[in-house]
Amino acid sequence: MCLIDFISRKGGSFLFSFILLGFLLIITIYLIFLIPRRMKNISLMTAMMVAMTIAMISSLYFGTILGVIAQHRMLEPTIFAVIYGMLVGYFVGKPFHLLAVLDGMLAGIMGGMMGAMLGVMVLNQSPEWILALLGVIFLLILLILIHGISRKTGNEEGVPQKYTWWVILPIVFFMIGFLIFSSESRSHIANWCQLPGTAVNQLPPLTEIKAAEKNGVQEIQIHVQANGYFPNQVKAKAGVPVKLRFINHDPSSCASSLVMENFGIRQFLKQGETVIVLPPQPPGTYLFHCEMNMFSGKIIVEP
Repeated sequence: MCLIDFISRKGGSFLFSFILLGFLLIITIYLIFLIPRRMKNISLMTAMMVAMTIAMISSLYFGTILGVIAQHRMLEPTIFAVIYGMLVGYFVGKPFHLLAVLDGMLAGIMGGMMGAMLGVMVLNQSPEWILALLGVIFLLILLILIHGISRKTGNEEGVPQKYTWWVILPIVFFMIGFLIFSSESRSHIANWCQLPGTAVNQLPPLTEIKAAEKNGVQEIQIHVQANGYFPNQVKAKAGVPVKLRFINHDPSSCASSLVMENFGIRQFLKQGETVIVLPPQPPGTYLFHCEMNMFSGKIIVEP
């Protein structure tokens, strides 16, 4: 029940990621057992290409899914995706040759690293769209691979291709249906189309503001959204403490991971309000940005 509650709080894209992760693992395990049985007498080059293809596309997709699930961290998705890619490359290439093993493992390392990076980078946009797109690409490549194997071996032991289609087509339709009917996708489409009255969480294009002083403390409210900080430039007086009130509208955004190097602050901004108080500072410019340095702002302290 705790896991179900946790997933429900995270939203549709989070649940979608877990479902796709299950499909990915099932299909990959199926291929690991299928390939050696179906490709007994193939050339070394073919074996290397098969190991590289499966390890690369599988670890790329695996890493992207983990990056979306982990949301604000890149370390763990990278580690697990690289290990996963190496294991897939090893088990696919092992029945053939050492070179096939090495080729598969190296491709798995590369795909895992790129996938984890991609998963974290698309968080502040539309992760469910990239997951569905990669899922279709993943299945398309595997269909081409299975078709090629069947032609090369004459389909003598026959994995009936109609069964393969019956497994893969429902997954594709599920992805398309999620994209069309999920509330998250509809809100993204509304924002993209800029339909009157349908834009979500839009704020005035405020980029600079001066802090207001109350009871000896300067206060400023900064909104955190998927596309950055608003305002992203704050003016304050020197020698007076500054209270920053961060209002986070989208905790899945990269902007939620706040870094203020001048003050040694690294903090995740939860949904709602997070208050950070800065001690009195001398005149100067103090920067803040997200963990990946995609979005930034500055506090200008004037005499």
